Amino acid sequence: MAAGTRVSEAFLRWGWLLPLTLPVVQLAGRAPANVVGGVYVLWGLWTLAVVRPRLPRAPVLLYLAVLAAFAASAAGAEDPLRVARKLFKFAAHTSVFPFTLMALAAGASVRRLGRTAAAWGLASLAALYVLLPFALARPDYDPTHHLQEDELPFVAPFLLAGALALRTRMGARRAAAAGLSVLVLVAAYVMLSEGRAALAGLVVGVGVWTMAALRWRSRALLAGLALIAVAAAVGGPRFYRHADQIAAQGWFAVLDQLSSRRMTIWQRAIEQPPARALTGVGLGNPKRLGTLDDVADGWRIEALHNVFMDAWYETGLLGLAALAAFVLAGLVRLGLALREADPGLRPWLGACLAGALAVLTAAQLGISITSRPFSVYLFLVLAAGWVSSRAGPRTA
Repeated sequence: MAAGTRVSEAFLRWGWLLPLTLPVVQLAGRAPANVVGGVYVLWGLWTLAVVRPRLPRAPVLLYLAVLAAFAASAAGAEDPLRVARKLFKFAAHTSVFPFTLMALAAGASVRRLGRTAAAWGLASLAALYVLLPFALARPDYDPTHHLQEDELPFVAPFLLAGALALRTRMGARRAAAAGLSVLVLVAAYVMLSEGRAALAGLVVGVGVWTMAALRWRSRALLAGLALIAVAAAVGGPRFYRHADQIAAQGWFAVLDQLSSRRMTIWQRAIEQPPARALTGVGLGNPKRLGTLDDVADGWRIEALHNVFMDAWYETGLLGLAALAAFVLAGLVRLGLALREADPGLRPWLGACLAGALAVLTAAQLGISITSRPFSVYLFLVLAAGWVSSRAGPRTA
């Protein structure tokens, strides 16, 4: 029993931060990331059983409602086993939410969460640039497949908060220079990757952090516009190859091209809604919305490339409502916690809010429900608001 207590205490001290290492670990391959994730889930479940913490009731109920609604999509699904596999993956990823609640309720700090995210985010950025020459040298180089930018919009606000925290050690000017340098490196990599979703998430994340942490509302707007202008100037030929050919065809055609045909995909989904409105076609089940014949070689639609559209189509109105309520409540709690935070904690809570909104923005154009940015990092930072706010909810 003493050994079990030591194991659980180690989880509450530092094990709960293990998911923040994934931006680096996943660069070594899927297997190491799965091993780290598996160890984390088993360790967290053991700690949950040993400690039996009194967790805030409202977020736990909202989280369980999401799992229940997603599980209900198996009823009548074409492939119930696929639903079970996807649900298991989603539950394993999102277990960071109750485990983070448990750690924060036991005395862990949001400040430490932020510092750890910044440290591992910086390590992942350095590793990405070390691997970049090897990716560029590949004869079959394709930025959409060989560059990994999905985590950068999430870690960028934490890197900025980390630079801000260095003011007392290295002075305001050097800290500002460090933050700007890191931001330029992140933006440059995202531009090289041609990731529209990541670029949108980065703009939102940086803008929200400057407003939330520094209260630079006008400067945040100017910074966002400047970043968009730089993206248009530097990446124009890459991002908008055919804009001049379709400008005369109307806004839908322009947006459809800029979004890599997502507008057409969403239109097709709306025209062919799921037969079961409440439970959808089943989590992870193929959409079978046909092909886009006007795309070279045809393009079978297997995903809607929008988290909330995917939630609606795969898990129905029940899944969409449960997920939207969970996310919205978490964002509201983060906002309340940020408003009540002291100046030392504000940059880190601001990074949590900015990281969450960056992931949500990217999720409207690319990443899926079970992707790590959405089901791991978003759920992790949403837990911070529920415990950080002074007027905490009732516990269960």
